[in-house]
Amino acid sequence: MSVLIQGDQLRTILEGVKVDRATALPAAGSLFTITGGRVLIKAIVGKVTTAVTVADAGTKLVYNPTATGASVDLCAVLDLGTTDSAVGAYLTITGVVANAMRSTLLYATGRQAELILETGAIELSTGATDGSIAWTVLYVPLDNGASVVAA
Repeated sequence: MSVLIQGDQLRTILEGVKVDRATALPAAGSLFTITGGRVLIKAIVGKVTTAVTVADAGTKLVYNPTATGASVDLCAVLDLGTTDSAVGAYLTITGVVANAMRSTLLYATGRQAELILETGAIELSTGATDGSIAWTVLYVPLDNGASVVAA
């Protein structure tokens, strides 16, 4: 008898494990925690569920390693605010640190460059004080026991 692969199983095989973080006020702090070793971040996407109305709310993603070393920006600042945070807008990064976070109503599968991160946290740095964003990360564990969870 044949067994059909379900959609979520196929996604895991092709793209990695999906971790969702519930929609929340875009406050600065941890979005995801990496434990147990190295992971390959295939994509990280935020979806605006309530518009941010604060103009020029400088927003970026930051990697904060558990080991010694300073935090590292994962992208340059996007002035998230009235024009960049319409409900339904996707917030993405290219994987190139010099490029600003992108905001678009159409998330193209052109993808970000993949990132290898060790134990630590993926954090949001923002000046936003209102609105709501739901975040999703797709990752592949590189070390046995490595995982990512919503913070």
